[in-house]
Amino acid sequence: FCLAIIKGPPMIFYFIIEDLSKHYLQKKLHMPESYKTPFFLNIFYDKFMTNFIMIMSNTILSIIINRRNKNAANP
Repeated sequence: FCLAIIKGPPMIFYFIIEDLSKHYLQKKLHMPESYKTPFFLNIFYDKFMTNFIMIMSNTILSIIINRRNKNAANP
Protein backbone atom coordinates (compact mmCIF):
# COMPACT_ATOMS: atom_id res chain seq x y z
CA PHE A 1 0.00 0.00 0.00
CA CYS A 2 1.01 3.60 -0.53
CA LEU A 3 -0.41 6.46 1.50
CA ALA A 4 -0.15 10.17 0.72
CA ILE A 5 -1.48 12.96 2.90
CA ILE A 6 -1.61 16.31 1.14
CA LYS A 7 -2.57 19.67 2.61
CA GLY A 8 -4.12 21.54 -0.28
CA PRO A 9 -5.61 25.02 -0.29
CA PRO A 10 -6.10 26.48 3.19
CA MET A 11 -7.86 24.08 5.53
CA ILE A 12 -8.37 21.25 3.02
CA PHE A 13 -6.63 17.92 3.53
CA TYR A 14 -6.52 15.14 0.95
CA PHE A 15 -5.39 11.61 1.53
CA ILE A 16 -4.83 9.03 -1.13
CA ILE A 17 -4.42 5.30 -0.59
CA GLU A 18 -3.00 3.30 -3.47
CA ASP A 19 -3.17 -0.47 -3.57
CA LEU A 20 -0.51 -2.58 -5.23
CA SER A 21 -3.07 -3.69 -7.80
CA LYS A 22 -3.29 -0.06 -9.07
CA HIS A 23 -6.57 0.76 -7.37
CA TYR A 24 -6.67 3.95 -5.36
CA LEU A 25 -9.01 5.83 -3.09
CA GLN A 26 -8.94 9.59 -2.56
CA LYS A 27 -10.75 11.37 0.25
CA LYS A 28 -10.98 15.08 0.97
CA LEU A 29 -11.51 16.48 4.46
CA HIS A 30 -12.30 20.17 4.82
CA MET A 31 -11.89 22.33 7.92
CA PRO A 32 -14.47 25.14 8.10
CA GLU A 33 -13.27 28.74 8.35
CA SER A 34 -14.76 29.05 11.86
CA TYR A 35 -12.26 26.45 13.15
CA LYS A 36 -9.20 28.70 12.69
CA THR A 37 -8.98 29.80 16.34
CA PRO A 38 -6.52 27.81 18.50
CA PHE A 39 -9.35 26.34 20.59
CA PHE A 40 -11.17 24.99 17.54
CA LEU A 41 -7.93 23.81 15.93
CA ASN A 42 -7.38 21.40 18.83
CA ILE A 43 -10.95 20.09 18.59
CA PHE A 44 -10.68 19.81 14.82
CA TYR A 45 -7.37 17.98 15.03
CA ASP A 46 -8.88 15.35 17.35
CA LYS A 47 -11.91 14.91 15.08
CA PHE A 48 -9.73 14.87 11.98
CA MET A 49 -7.44 12.17 13.38
CA THR A 50 -10.39 10.08 14.58
CA ASN A 51 -12.10 10.29 11.17
CA PHE A 52 -8.83 9.69 9.38
CA ILE A 53 -8.07 6.53 11.37
CA MET A 54 -11.62 5.21 10.87
CA ILE A 55 -11.56 5.86 7.11
CA MET A 56 -8.09 4.34 6.77
CA SER A 57 -9.05 1.23 8.73
CA ASN A 58 -12.22 0.68 6.72
CA THR A 59 -10.44 1.26 3.43
CA ILE A 60 -7.58 -1.10 4.18
CA LEU A 61 -10.00 -3.78 5.38
CA SER A 62 -12.10 -3.46 2.22
CA ILE A 63 -8.97 -3.76 0.04
CA ILE A 64 -7.91 -6.90 1.90
CA ILE A 65 -11.40 -8.43 1.64
CA ASN A 66 -11.62 -7.63 -2.10
CA ARG A 67 -8.20 -9.16 -2.67
CA ARG A 68 -9.21 -12.34 -0.81
CA ASN A 69 -12.44 -12.58 -2.79
CA LYS A 70 -10.52 -12.24 -6.08
CA ASN A 71 -8.05 -14.92 -5.00
CA ALA A 72 -10.86 -17.26 -3.95
CA ALA A 73 -12.64 -16.77 -7.29
CA ASN A 74 -9.44 -17.47 -9.27
CA PRO A 75 -7.77 -20.51 -7.67
